[in-house]
Amino acid sequence: MFQVSSFMFQDNIMKNLYRVLPTALMAMPLLAAAQVTTFQGLITRLTSLINMVVPFLLTIVVALIIWGGVGLATAGGDAEKREAAKDRIMYGLIGAVVIVGVWGLISIAESVLGLGTTPGVTVPSF
Repeated sequence: MFQVSSFMFQDNIMKNLYRVLPTALMAMPLLAAAQVTTFQGLITRLTSLINMVVPFLLTIVVALIIWGGVGLATAGGDAEKREAAKDRIMYGLIGAVVIVGVWGLISIAESVLGLGTTPGVTVPSF
């Protein structure tokens, strides 16, 4: 009886390890890049990370909206396929609003707190 429970315990550990290990390995570059000594350095790192991730997420959102549009166009008379396509489009639009909203709020917070990595937008003069 003890052997069976011990085997089951080891099996659970291995399953959890297989779930956690890929995420931990993907986070290693972030941990190496997180070696900052000042608050300004931390904000700079976070801003550059967000500026790299947001275009990628928006690309996924656009692909989701296009997928929903194609599904809507090819649904024909099937109401279930039409609803699934409408849901994809709606989720894509909600995702876009959330991503751009968070990106904007972070930019506003940087400007208000004076933590921005670049100065404000300068309008060219002639």
